[in-house]
Amino acid sequence: HKVTSAEFEQFRKAVDFWVNELELNEWTVVIVKGPLSGDYAQVATSYSGKVATISLGTSFKGEASIMGFDPEESAIHEVLELLLTPVTGELQVYLSKSFYSHLIHTAINKLTHSLRKAYQR
Repeated sequence: HKVTSAEFEQFRKAVDFWVNELELNEWTVVIVKGPLSGDYAQVATSYSGKVATISLGTSFKGEASIMGFDPEESAIHEVLELLLTPVTGELQVYLSKSFYSHLIHTAINKLTHSLRKAYQR
């Protein structure tokens, strides 16, 4: 699956909406589209500078392509990762990478589905 301009625009608008809705306006958020390895999207942060780059992949192969890409869900997921940055930064120090990733992504996935349901977006 190749990401279309319309999908990127939907992703961008959803990121902007959720950054505002979750009151993360203290962050400078840059939204880009580019090749990613194995992810639909990702967020990279500089906590001290309050700068976040949220990237959307350009295409998906294999299982990611079969599962189906949802720009809105990917946007919510990445913004929730941004929201949790102060906590997750500390957790990474004390937990193994795989356990940390499992805990955080389980919580983020549940929150993502709840927010979508509550907002009917």
